[in-house]
Formats: sequence, C-alpha cells, structure tokens
Amino acid sequence: MRLLLITYFFSVVAFGFAQEKDSLYNKGLEALSKKNYKSAQEYFIQNVEISPSFEGYYNLGFAYAEQKKWIESLRANEAALKYDPTNSKAIYNAKFSLEKISPDADWIHPYSWTTRIILSAGETTWFILMLVSSLIVAVSIYFLVTQKRGNSKSLWSKRLIIPFVIILVISVFCFNETMNHYQKIRYAYALVKETTVYLSPEGLEVDENLPKSKRLIVVQNQDDWAQVFTPDSRTFWVKKEDLWIY
Repeated sequence: MRLLLITYFFSVVAFGFAQEKDSLYNKGLEALSKKNYKSAQEYFIQNVEISPSFEGYYNLGFAYAEQKKWIESLRANEAALKYDPTNSKAIYNAKFSLEKISPDADWIHPYSWTTRIILSAGETTWFILMLVSSLIVAVSIYFLVTQKRGNSKSLWSKRLIIPFVIILVISVFCFNETMNHYQKIRYAYALVKETTVYLSPEGLEVDENLPKSKRLIVVQNQDDWAQVFTPDSRTFWVKKEDLWIY
C-alpha cells in the first residue's frame, strides 16, 4: 500500500510538472498570436527553464526579434540549435540577428557537420543500430565457434562480423555523444556588458568586460561557476547567473 501511495505521489508530481510546462508554452503561443511579444518572452523563458526544447527556444528567439532585441534573439536561436542543429529557420534567424548586431560579422554554426549529422539521426536510431549490430556480432561469433570451417554459416559469419563490429563501435560512440550532448553545457553569452570575471572561482577579480554579442566556449563547470574561453583566446571564470548558457 505504501509503495502504491509513493508511486501515485510521483505520478501526480510528474503530471503536474508536464502540465505546467505545456501551460507556459501554450500561453506563450497565445501571446505571440496576439502580438504581445513581451508576455510571450516571459512565458517562453519560464518554459525553457523548466524543460529546454527546440520549440521553446525558437519561439523565444522570435519574441525577442519582434521586439528588436537582436542579441537576445541570437542567443535564443543558437540555444534552439542545440536541440535541432540542422533546422534552417533557426539558422537563418541566428544569421539575421547577428547581421543586425554587426553587419560585417560572419555567423558560424556552433556545431561541426559531424556533430550535426550524429544529432540529426537521434539517439533512437543509434540505439537500434547498436542493438541490431551487437546481436549480429554475437550470432556471428557463436557460429564461428560452433560450426566447422567451410560451413556456409561459418563463411557468412566471417563476412558479417567485421563490418558489423565497425557499425557497433560507431553506433555506441554516436549514441553516447547524443546522450551527453543534451546534458553538457558547451557555449555561453554574457548577459550584461559589465560582467564581472575572475581568474578562479571566488578568486581575484579581473578588470575586463565580456562582449554580449560574442559566443563564449564553456571549458568547465564548477557549481555556480563556469570557465569560459573568449574569442580573443583568453580564459576567465564567470558566475553562471551572469551568463546565458546552453
């Protein structure tokens, strides 16, 4: 009985969490339809804080763009690309936002073509490939061990085992890359021009300003701190509350 009550409790909490997420997203869409972009912005910010997604960040970027907040639009569209790196609309919006900020700047995609291909396939595809290839490798090894040399099953096993071992290795790598991608913080933008930077967490403060429109590479995380690599090849520690991270 106690186990049933605990299960019911967590089911209710999960259901309420999903309802809150969907409610904020739907309210954001409703605000967009009424051209109330400020309200839409607030709803989508809350939505992505609860459950980050392509749709949430993309619509947040649109709400920012309609208010001509181009730096914020750039950040939101790049965050959307974390969840759908080949989406042409988000790519166009990121480029357009950067052109409004700095007409001479060339926008560079945050992720390499290799990463985009891996992510576009999705974790389900890589998991299925991993499962199928591992089964074929296991069956091939079994026939190689149990069948006589020259037997048709043994010959086919020799032909199949090498390519499917390669497929297995690739699929395991890509599956892990896909799963880790969504958990890992890779990039950041400074939220304000006067962002305080440090040489180490809680360490010496540095008299520097991080440009708001420049993408920073996140080198490592440490509790409430992030170490960032700047476009001019310098490294600083910044409080996460002062960064837009994705």
